[in-house]
Amino acid sequence: ETKNQIQKTLDAYDAVLADTVKDRRSAYKSLQKEMDNTEKKRAEITLRTGEMDNEANTLFQSWTDSAKAMDNADMRKRTEDRLSQTKASYAEIHSAGAKAQAAYEPLMKSLKDQVAFLGHDLNTSAVASLKPDAAKLHQQAKELFDAIDKTVATANTNIGALRPE
Repeated sequence: ETKNQIQKTLDAYDAVLADTVKDRRSAYKSLQKEMDNTEKKRAEITLRTGEMDNEANTLFQSWTDSAKAMDNADMRKRTEDRLSQTKASYAEIHSAGAKAQAAYEPLMKSLKDQVAFLGHDLNTSAVASLKPDAAKLHQQAKELFDAIDKTVATANTNIGALRPE
């Protein structure tokens, strides 16, 4: 959903820069709306990530306590090994997500700067001057989309490994 929202925002940005735009001011307002929607998606992800971390920490602590309470040394060792594997899987997902977040920051900063640049100057020459910046922005977006796809693939792989056969 967030990737789709970012793409909608980039599409709105491209509409403002398009040579064929009929009403640049209206296109700019649409871009601002999409920027707000993108920020809302980001806030939602931040909230969900925090909830996921809290839930994981609670689970890992409970699992650790259960393992400590086991009298059977072999069973305790197996559960500790499974716990370690699960923590490693979680860390892999978290790491992939952090890379996506790190790619998000510069993209949005660049986009915000460009939107601010256009804020009071929507004339053709101002828009034309952003064309090289737009190319860089789209490269940043590609890197972010790749990072998002990697995060989703990593999560699916690791979560799939936890499912019973």
